Amino acid sequence: MPQVGPWSLTTPVFLDGAKGAAEGAMMSVTFVPEPTNERRSTFLANYRRAYKTSRIPVPMAAAQAYDSAYLLTYAILSIKNQALDGPAIKHALENNDRAYYGVVSTYKNAFSKADHNAVTENMLYLGLVKNGAVTFAHPEDAKRNLVVQRKVSAAQPPAAAR
Repeated sequence: MPQVGPWSLTTPVFLDGAKGAAEGAMMSVTFVPEPTNERRSTFLANYRRAYKTSRIPVPMAAAQAYDSAYLLTYAILSIKNQALDGPAIKHALENNDRAYYGVVSTYKNAFSKADHNAVTENMLYLGLVKNGAVTFAHPEDAKRNLVVQRKVSAAQPPAAAR
């Protein structure tokens, strides 16, 4: 029976627990741990070296957390001459137009007062469990992943829809 589920099917709890039964499971992902470009290659190599592991337990969560930490850092560093409190950080996140070239995406104006989602539809891929690891379910997604996707604003439809 084919299995389709959320991103949590990429975790060791599922992959190691289900073993061979996990083969062919599909899920939506924003990051597949394959060195498809320089940013991702560097991230994967640095993570493996820092944590002395050949396998990142939850690659998508690691990549998103990495990008999130940088977006938050950039926002905090942009706060000048005011208290470093929740409202100031929120304002900085919503008004930061500094580009960050991340692992999951290239972010510029990642958030606004009306949009607090860092991920847009064009950043999603269909993942597939193959040989106990997550890869791309479709070759066209693997090709599309060669180019780092940018966040698409709600007012701007994805390129495929234009």
